[in-house]
Amino acid sequence: MPTFRNKWLRELLSKAGLPEFKQYSSHSLRRGFAGWANANQWDVKTLMQYVGWRDVQSALRYIDGADPFAAFRATTSTIGILNTDLEK
Repeated sequence: MPTFRNKWLRELLSKAGLPEFKQYSSHSLRRGFAGWANANQWDVKTLMQYVGWRDVQSALRYIDGADPFAAFRATTSTIGILNTDLEK
């Protein structure tokens, strides 16, 4: 059973006329945005700040694995964040 948020989202997309509205969820939109940001060279730190993710692992699970360098960019751009996460 879809959550209230997904039900609301699908209703909104249906009213907007999107023919495949049932395929979307809040997760798919987060994943799509993270993939778009990655494809447009956003570093993970900026993405995390924009979306509100607090740890690198949360961000990495949304970045599309089709980009073979995504994990490398993510790791190199978050070295300072990793140390901060560990201190919390």
